[in-house]
Amino acid sequence: MEAEINVGCCIWSLIELKDGRIAAGLGNGDVHIIDIASKKSVIEYKGHIKTVNCLLEIEGGRLISGSDDGSIIMWNLEDPNEKYVFENGHTSPVCSLIKLGDYKIASASKESIKIWE
Repeated sequence: MEAEINVGCCIWSLIELKDGRIAAGLGNGDVHIIDIASKKSVIEYKGHIKTVNCLLEIEGGRLISGSDDGSIIMWNLEDPNEKYVFENGHTSPVCSLIKLGDYKIASASKESIKIWE
């Protein structure tokens, strides 16, 4: 093992960002951005109230997260205070996110798929 990075909570989702950092979705509803070189969490996003199950990076320096609370939030990767909460999210946990073409994403919960522009 080369390194161990402690974020203080159970990690449920993990992706590599285009700039080489790691995004981690946590069991407490937070999302952390981790710098591999310094082995530290450098940005902390707060907005979900339950486990973050899935993460998706999109153009324009944005990260989208889906949670057990049914919410989907889009974050600015450089400013943890800038966020957009998708209206009319799911009524059950968001399990998956994918990018569709240039300007759409799809989210999946237990029984439905939603398409967002």
